[in-house]
Amino acid sequence: PIMNEDQHHMVIEEYLEGMNDWNDYLVNAKKQYGVDMSILTEEYDKEQRDYYLKSSHYVQLDDDTILAPPIVVKTLDLAVCTLEDAKGVDEAEFSFDIESSGSGADDEEEINGFAGWFTVDFQSRTDEVGKQFGAKMTNPVHFSS
Repeated sequence: PIMNEDQHHMVIEEYLEGMNDWNDYLVNAKKQYGVDMSILTEEYDKEQRDYYLKSSHYVQLDDDTILAPPIVVKTLDLAVCTLEDAKGVDEAEFSFDIESSGSGADDEEEINGFAGWFTVDFQSRTDEVGKQFGAKMTNPVHFSS
């Protein structure tokens, strides 16, 4: 996930807080009920790491944080694609040139991630497949996230 340093520290703190809560729960369960739940700690820790440290996070990227133009790595026609077509992204070769705004060696820029997003284009289809899908839009509409 792409995040600034403050966000990164906040996410780590949330993870650590969750693990502290878990440890408090373990102590209380043992004290109040005589039940040792510590066997679940490794799995709980993995769940918390996956959620806080490995899951994606929404971040609004400013124009000056984008160092290269977007590259399409997968396109789907939702009128004809299958569930199998929509699963994941196949390995694809792509390259891009990164434009530095720095003026020299003292202006180091750091690349700390790749941004991924999808764009949906609602376009009218006039072929045989498109005729099956009801009303047509007269103007394409573009939503981007």
